Amino acid sequence: MAIVAWRRQAPAWIALTLLFVTVVRLGMGLGYANNGDFWRAMAPSGIVYRAGLSDRQIFFRDRQAFYQLGPSPLHPGEVMYSLEDLVVWAAMILQKALAPAATARGVFHLFPVSAILAALGYVLVRAAWPASEARRWLAVGLVWVAADPYYSLFLGSMYSEGLAIVALLGLALALLVMGGSVRAGILVGVCLFLFTFSKTQSVLTPVLLACVWLAVLRRRPSLRVVGVLVVVFAATAAFFSTRPPQTKLRAVGDFHTVFYGVAMTSAEPASVLADLGFSPEAVELVGRPMFAAETRLYLYPGFEAELASFSRWRALLVHLREPTAVRDVLRRASAALRTTRIDYLGQYEEPYGLPGAGVCGPFDFCAPRSVLSDRAWPLYWAVLALASGVVLSAGAWRWLRMYWLFLALFATTHVYIVFLASGLFEFEKHLVLARLALDFLFVTGCAVVTRSATVLIFSRLSLSRGGITERPADLPPLGARNPAR
Repeated sequence: MAIVAWRRQAPAWIALTLLFVTVVRLGMGLGYANNGDFWRAMAPSGIVYRAGLSDRQIFFRDRQAFYQLGPSPLHPGEVMYSLEDLVVWAAMILQKALAPAATARGVFHLFPVSAILAALGYVLVRAAWPASEARRWLAVGLVWVAADPYYSLFLGSMYSEGLAIVALLGLALALLVMGGSVRAGILVGVCLFLFTFSKTQSVLTPVLLACVWLAVLRRRPSLRVVGVLVVVFAATAAFFSTRPPQTKLRAVGDFHTVFYGVAMTSAEPASVLADLGFSPEAVELVGRPMFAAETRLYLYPGFEAELASFSRWRALLVHLREPTAVRDVLRRASAALRTTRIDYLGQYEEPYGLPGAGVCGPFDFCAPRSVLSDRAWPLYWAVLALASGVVLSAGAWRWLRMYWLFLALFATTHVYIVFLASGLFEFEKHLVLARLALDFLFVTGCAVVTRSATVLIFSRLSLSRGGITERPADLPPLGARNPAR
């Protein structure tokens, strides 16, 4: 009885330990270094960088745990660009309550941001915690993936990926372990809301989920479900479309989409640039990031007007007509998804002040998934391919198929959403959510393949001995169908 009780409680304790370790790793408020994007989350709360720091100390490899409190904007809601900005604003209120002396000195520490995101992650995991023992272990697998430093260190930053990772974890759990209950529907709606409002690139997520719903259930979803998806999509689109325009930021994205993306992957960049409305002189900019010092030497009169008239829809059509360019993007995406560390963001060996603790050592000892991804990449895809066959052939297990197809569709479309947003610039960082979705699928795929193979083997042995083996209810074997589900 004690062993049975431990088996039931062990998944919860393991998940709680993983979440606790994540909080400890972020305890000093040291996450990813800033590459110049923190200002969007800092502006609504009036947070500024400490006085006397150089650009080198603020950006890239130097992590900043301490900031200063400056004057708050008159209308903070107008300069909020995602819910991550609201998390930072809430963290400032939390610090005022817990550390009034530090706040009075004008000091802001990053740890309250990490604490709020970690607490939100705990709430979502607890809300989605399944009753089935087998699915509890699957839930632990997803928490294990999200607690990996490659992802959890984003929680120690002001990047919008932090909130997106937490929301995608909750959404995956809701789709995987809770079936079609009303509670699951509410949790899916909450996580979908948090996820779509976390990043502009996630606006189409409700549409993807609706497409998967129709494909899996083969019937129209209820009006309640349609209403939730429509409201989330419309609210997100309205929110991001009404933000004050960031002309400089948009110009940077457009530049990289053209010259560090569409034209860079084409075999005939001059022809592509002509189709996009650029002058012949623009060919000298192909393959150059906008922030490189030498890039300014190749700018010419009228370039800004040409860039302002650039259309991403036109760029997509021009890009898709060249199959070799499409293959090049997918090849580069595959290489980016294998990356276990994002070095330029400061994820290198750096002590936390704890014995033996670091961000990532030379052998990536703190990134357990790297063994099965970067160092065994063919095996990674083999598991995903085999598990896809199992999931799709087990036609009656519709909620697992919905989980699988949604994450697969999200990961594949996210590659091109990122490519059209900023080309191949910082491709590894921008694909972190696609990588998270694939890692969720990989862990679930390992469980599906292992259980299905085990059941199949024991069924064959039982049949050869003239016995009958009962199939477990949680995970079907290869090709199994269960009309009751």
